[in-house]
Amino acid sequence: MESDLKADVESLIDEITRTVNINVSAQIVSATLRKFYLSAIEDMETKFDMNFTMDEDKLKFLTTYTFDNIKDLNNYAKESLRKELSQGIMNLEGVDKLQERIKDVMDTTKNRARLIARTEANRALKMASLDAARQSGLNIEKKWLSKLDDKTSQVCKDLDGKQIPLNEKFSHKGELYDSPPAHPNCMSTLQYIQVKS
Repeated sequence: MESDLKADVESLIDEITRTVNINVSAQIVSATLRKFYLSAIEDMETKFDMNFTMDEDKLKFLTTYTFDNIKDLNNYAKESLRKELSQGIMNLEGVDKLQERIKDVMDTTKNRARLIARTEANRALKMASLDAARQSGLNIEKKWLSKLDDKTSQVCKDLDGKQIPLNEKFSHKGELYDSPPAHPNCMSTLQYIQVKS
């Protein structure tokens, strides 16, 4: 009896996780990241009055990195649903309580998906502006600018205002950053400063 119940629970969990799996089109992600990247390139072209080219390898890296995050999110959603539904069914909870458990997991998953989207869009913008600055051939330094408020991370507080040569990396407690984002939902940006030789 108990093994039949476990099999039924697993079957139910598998069916629910299949229907709520986050399916994201590679084409849509790639096109969206490309759009952000190109937007930043265009902004830098205006700023420096130069033309820049897109680095396809970096864009491919960014797309792969984003898909890895989405895959991790799918795994998180599936395992969270499995845990919550198993616990609810073993506790003989009713349909309303089980639906509440599913809703809680899905709300958390949607929030994490939004976080990934914001962070990776920011990463595409920063990567493109840094690529353009390097292509310019100008003597440029980069300055880390953080939005300082009660939500600012320690790393962004510590790096705020730091100015270094363009091809160096910002360092914080052993971690190196070419540019923001330093963490999920990072609101920091870079300022490019042309320096005289």
